[in-house]
Amino acid sequence: MPVFEMKLPRQTSRDAELVLELVSELRNPKPSGQPVIEIREVGPNARHVTVIWDKWDACNPQIRPKIIREAFANYRDPEFEKTIAVAMAATVEEAIDLGMLPFEVKPYRWYQLKEEQKGAYRQALTEEGAIRVGSGQALTLRFRTLDEAEAAVARLRAKEPSIEWGIVQSLDSPD
Repeated sequence: MPVFEMKLPRQTSRDAELVLELVSELRNPKPSGQPVIEIREVGPNARHVTVIWDKWDACNPQIRPKIIREAFANYRDPEFEKTIAVAMAATVEEAIDLGMLPFEVKPYRWYQLKEEQKGAYRQALTEEGAIRVGSGQALTLRFRTLDEAEAAVARLRAKEPSIEWGIVQSLDSPD
């Protein structure tokens, strides 16, 4: 069987900035928005870390796991970083394509909203972390779990009570 040895591309100054930004995000987590960071314990000394973040878009996919590892080494300590068995990084659009964000929060009957309500719902979705996916102008607000989506709906209802918010689960989701 052939053996292929590949070297990582060189890290850029932007990649070094992403390490610092990710450390800052780890130290100051927010209830919504990006990045979405999941640390899943899979054994006594093994973790899978996933970071969903649109800032990965300008970063070489081969460098992304290295950035995650460096950020955790700086945030926690080098011993914690050694427990990361898998480090996965994806943009929101990539995560949607992979089925990692199966729950979407959106207003019911958005097409019936009055013009002033449309601006309010777009603003509320954007503040909650919605993004534009693909070439369309529609915003999408996606979550990993039903609990996360329900928490977002509660926050949106508090911001915009005149709009009826709901949750839709993708048919191709793994749950």
